[in-house]
Amino acid sequence: MGKRVRLSQCMIVKNEEKNIEKALSWGKEVVCEQIVVDTGSTDRTVEIAEQMGAKVFHYKWHNDFAAAKNYAIEQAAGNWIAFLDADEYFTQKDAKQLKIFLRDISASFPVPDMVTCPWMQLNDEGQIFAVSVQQRIFRNIPQIRYENRIHEALSRTDKRHMTQIRTEDKFPIYHTGYTKEAYEETRKTTRNKEILISILKENPEDYINLGYLGDSYFAEGNVEKAEETFREAVAHHSQVPSAARNNTSFSSLMRIIYQKNESDAEKEMRMIYDQFAETGENCPDMEYWMGLGMMQKRKLKDGIYWLETALKKLEQYQGDESLFIMANQSETYRVLAYANKELGALSQSVRYCTIALRADKKKAMPLALLLQLFAEDQGTTAAAALEFLSKIYDFSDVLDRVFVLEVAKKASYPGLEKELSCIMTEEDWKVLEEMQGETQGA
Repeated sequence: MGKRVRLSQCMIVKNEEKNIEKALSWGKEVVCEQIVVDTGSTDRTVEIAEQMGAKVFHYKWHNDFAAAKNYAIEQAAGNWIAFLDADEYFTQKDAKQLKIFLRDISASFPVPDMVTCPWMQLNDEGQIFAVSVQQRIFRNIPQIRYENRIHEALSRTDKRHMTQIRTEDKFPIYHTGYTKEAYEETRKTTRNKEILISILKENPEDYINLGYLGDSYFAEGNVEKAEETFREAVAHHSQVPSAARNNTSFSSLMRIIYQKNESDAEKEMRMIYDQFAETGENCPDMEYWMGLGMMQKRKLKDGIYWLETALKKLEQYQGDESLFIMANQSETYRVLAYANKELGALSQSVRYCTIALRADKKKAMPLALLLQLFAEDQGTTAAAALEFLSKIYDFSDVLDRVFVLEVAKKASYPGLEKELSCIMTEEDWKVLEEMQGETQGA
């Protein structure tokens, strides 16, 4: 039986009236208290937080995230702290399981200092576009505090190593702060950029924060300035003690070159990749962007090599920085499937379509390609195709039946349409009509 856990939820806020209710909702039934430190809101943030029962404290902001967060920690009475921002949340189900998890590890010896969780970055459509790891759950002891004015990190004041438990895919934190709407409303990039420029004026050779400045330029859409900043940061990679920061600066630069798609993009990307190799680090996004770049230039064999290498490296990856390939594995498999089809490697194409659908069976594009491959293969009957698909789809489920039929129609596979029609019910046809109506009305 584990020890009693009293979990305090903490956050620092400013003008978060759109997020504060959701930010406080996930913990209402789990935490022993909710600490909200306001740093100068002029909207209804404080009012809403107080209405929801949070303990609200006021802190004069002076461009130091660590200081504000440490002030919040000092107000907490729990023996564990969950420090999420106002634009982040757990699901309520995960929050309840987290408390049980903390109870169990609190009975271990020694008790770890913190728990790392997956960090899911959501775009404007609510889809995950990048995944990393964050340290947001930690013990409430005087020796654990935040450091650094911006891009603050937890450390021990007694200089001892921070011990941790990595939860892998448990307790994901969902983050909405990187959406276009959020940036426009909160002006976080402007605030962060001003702090970073101030730090770099004091220490021009702070190449860690130079990389973070590149992130801010890129987030606000100033790609030219971002590229210039990342190039300077990676040129001094040997002076950056953080592997995670180096990886992000290099992969962000690769992403920019890929997206610009200029005539010399391949040469540029290879040069950057060779420069990255000097660091001795492992970042699957480097191979990911290289692979997409080769596909973009229609060098399919090279593209397949780089994307397959990225996937292999991802299997062994233990880093913390945000990765695009981690959030886009299904799309990577789809790209590999199309490339293999164009090269005539049909069995490999079927394999990658299948992997993509096992990751997300409601993706229409890999399913359409798979059906096209079956239809063109004279040795595969429609009945055999249906049997193969039954390993992925539950054909006792009306939504699965209707989805596959709809894609079969669009993929012009009449044989499979006929097979599916034999198992369709009146309810299925009604569902299909509704889905088609919604598609036409969209």
